[in-house]
Amino acid sequence: MEAKSLFAARFDLDGQEFHGAAKLMHVLRFLLPALFAISWFLTRSFRDYAVRKNILDVATNRGMHTNPTPRGGGAAIFVTCTVGLIACWAMNIIPSSIAIGFLVGGSLVAAVGWLDDKGHVDAKKRAFTHLIASAIALYAFGGIDSLNFGVFKINTSAVCWIIA
Repeated sequence: MEAKSLFAARFDLDGQEFHGAAKLMHVLRFLLPALFAISWFLTRSFRDYAVRKNILDVATNRGMHTNPTPRGGGAAIFVTCTVGLIACWAMNIIPSSIAIGFLVGGSLVAAVGWLDDKGHVDAKKRAFTHLIASAIALYAFGGIDSLNFGVFKINTSAVCWIIA
């Protein structure tokens, strides 16, 4: 399986040879601060945009906010995660199948979240989008054979046959 070979190969970064987890730590030392800066800048930009365009979550008795709060901050998180994911894929830290699964599934969830922040998306449509995104990600990751809950285990193949 491609995911098992995640740390098996040798890599050459900055003239130094790194193996597996050591390569990951070397890359993260530079990637995480860059992603933090991108996230900070984008969050501030999306917040300012939301305030300018009056895209606010107005306080209600059912809500969590007491003051109007800008919406759309998840877009900054999505963009930052996408940049990090593409960087890790480009450096062969994660396999293509995992990168594609996260990108496609994450894009669907981000799109429905953004649409919901700008207006309103029915809860059933959001849930269906999340279900489709999960199915795409699971397919891209190669699926799962079973769900182990410690006390009991569910064979996912059997569940799929029952549902079908």
